[in-house]
Amino acid sequence: MLAILGFLMIATCFVLVLSKKVHMIVPFIIVPIVFAVLAGFPLKDISKFVVSGVASLMPTIMLILFSVAYFSILSETGMFDTVVFHITKLTKNNVFVVLFCTVLIAIIGHLDGAYNTTYLITIPTLLPLYKKMNIDSRILMYLAVMGATVMCVTPWSALVVQLTPFAEVSADVLSAKMLPYAGVALVCALVSALMFGISISMKQKKGLEPAPAADIAAPDFSDSPYARPQYFWINFIIFTASIVCLFALKALATYILFMIFTCITLVVNYRDVKDQNTLIRKFSATMLAPALLFMGISVMVGVMKSSGMVNAVIDVILKAIPATLARYTHVIFGLLLVPIYLVLPYQVMMPIYPILTGIGKSMGFSPAAVMMVFILQYGTACSPLVAATNLGAELAGINVIEHMKFSYWRCWICSFVIIGAMIVTGVLFM
Repeated sequence: MLAILGFLMIATCFVLVLSKKVHMIVPFIIVPIVFAVLAGFPLKDISKFVVSGVASLMPTIMLILFSVAYFSILSETGMFDTVVFHITKLTKNNVFVVLFCTVLIAIIGHLDGAYNTTYLITIPTLLPLYKKMNIDSRILMYLAVMGATVMCVTPWSALVVQLTPFAEVSADVLSAKMLPYAGVALVCALVSALMFGISISMKQKKGLEPAPAADIAAPDFSDSPYARPQYFWINFIIFTASIVCLFALKALATYILFMIFTCITLVVNYRDVKDQNTLIRKFSATMLAPALLFMGISVMVGVMKSSGMVNAVIDVILKAIPATLARYTHVIFGLLLVPIYLVLPYQVMMPIYPILTGIGKSMGFSPAAVMMVFILQYGTACSPLVAATNLGAELAGINVIEHMKFSYWRCWICSFVIIGAMIVTGVLFM
């Protein structure tokens, strides 16, 4: 009975997510509670299920709130705009340097873990340069995706934060496990840039005129009342110190460090409390939206695990499939993620993750090992169903379907390379 309710609950979540008729928190909060009631659990027990789920995810929610606040305030000061400007000046009209700089700027742009920010920083900055040098703007969008994916391993990135509840380890631990494979993603990005550079150079040698010199415009802060270009070096020092502390200072939880550096950045740049209040209000929606989503996820995880639904569903699945196939279930899903996300929104995977980690546990794998295969993936960045992808395509002046056709098979190959590296090192089966 519990297994049947578990399958029905997952199916109901799927339908509600795909319908796009309700906010994501509705299926993740209401549906598990309703099915727990149908399973006969008293309200007192259901309350304990929910509390256990929320408590386990509270550090992650705090991490979301303050990492978004920190990077939003730092971006408002104009520090990133200045850094990107100086990087683009290094291009010197060299196609290889332009392409490599695209990857570098996308990496910097994805420091806050959001694709929207990456595209807003990378594409408008470099698109005029691409046009003047006759470089296909689809390459700009593709390399922005490749560079951003490298940074998906940071503890505050959207993917790490989403998967932390299912991995049963902290975001810091999950991030540390992924760092070597971020190196593989970086190699994929640089090799892609190199191959595009060779292709463009060969076309130019076949008779195309050399690209005209491109002027790089300095950032204009005249319409940005909260920009603080005069504090660039102070902000750069604060930013550098924050990155060092985030990776080196393990005595404090990551979200505590973000709390500290958010306060420092706010006070250093904005002495007037009215300015501080204005900025906090300005970014509150950006901070709150993902936090609410993860509150919903915490309820779903708490109810599914504590009620025994996950174990009941897993028992049925394991009886239905051979053990040899069960061992590679998470790998198969990871390899198919790019085409899956072309037709389905990424949220549909949320109810499946507990099942995959449960199957992994039955095979002797840690939940973190199972979840690792889903972190460095390119599916969401190629999907026309993701708002950020549509934004990036619009900024690049291309149709999102053009981007999908141009990028998805290349991204899928890179996904195979990264997962292949994980399989070779055995990290997915530990």
